[in-house]
Amino acid sequence: PNLQVSVPVFVTLYKGDLIKGSMGFLPNDSFPLVEAVQKAAVMAATKDPRYPSVRTYEIQDLTYEITLVKDLLPLHRLEDVKKGMGIYVRHQENTGIVLPGVAMNHGWTPEQVLSEACTKADLPSNFWQSHPISIFAIEAESFSSAEF
Repeated sequence: PNLQVSVPVFVTLYKGDLIKGSMGFLPNDSFPLVEAVQKAAVMAATKDPRYPSVRTYEIQDLTYEITLVKDLLPLHRLEDVKKGMGIYVRHQENTGIVLPGVAMNHGWTPEQVLSEACTKADLPSNFWQSHPISIFAIEAESFSSAEF
């Protein structure tokens, strides 16, 4: 990909199989890809409220996964959410995302993915069961430092 173009991107940090942080930009209208990856990596290591900040001594043990979001495909029925699918949910100003790699690694069912996405959107985990929300499948490409 062209590193100077703005692309929605996420960086997920792993220590073994454990996620240490995951942050990104969706959409990314502000930064060239190379800058967005740098910012997302720093945010994942230091600003993800779900995880303690990465310690300096842990850096050498981390695996980095970069996910480039190619498209968000609207899903019109809950039945269209499939096992291991990454999704993006939106309800008014609240948004939440579960990246495809995270859903696949955890082996989450569609219901678990929807619940996790709602939680990330600061909504009750079962919100999708009783309220109208917009659901999008994430078409993405991921690269891991473990591959190199």
